Amino acid sequence: MREPSMPVRENAAEQLEERQSDRAYSKPVVVLDLLWDLAFVAAATAVLLSSRDEDPSMPLRLWIVGYALQCLLHMVCVCVEYRRRHNQVQGEVMEDGSGSGSGSGRSSSSSS
Repeated sequence: MREPSMPVRENAAEQLEERQSDRAYSKPVVVLDLLWDLAFVAAATAVLLSSRDEDPSMPLRLWIVGYALQCLLHMVCVCVEYRRRHNQVQGEVMEDGSGSGSGSGRSSSSSS
């Protein structure tokens, strides 16, 4: 009796994992992530501008510029991944027609 329940559990676990992954790249989460990184870039820019006349013994400006560049790179990566996932979902909806059976297209693409 336990054997038939194993595929059901595995399928449920796979669907849960897909939903959690999709939720991480939902529009509100992506916008919040981009705003958060943009705030760090703005703060780094403000610190650089306010300290341009200082002559520190330690080159903190280099660290601040590197951190701001890392934030910008992260923003680009998030945008690219969001677009890739969004286009993938749109392609699956187009393949399925009216949206019926969208789960089957998704499971086949995640296994490849």
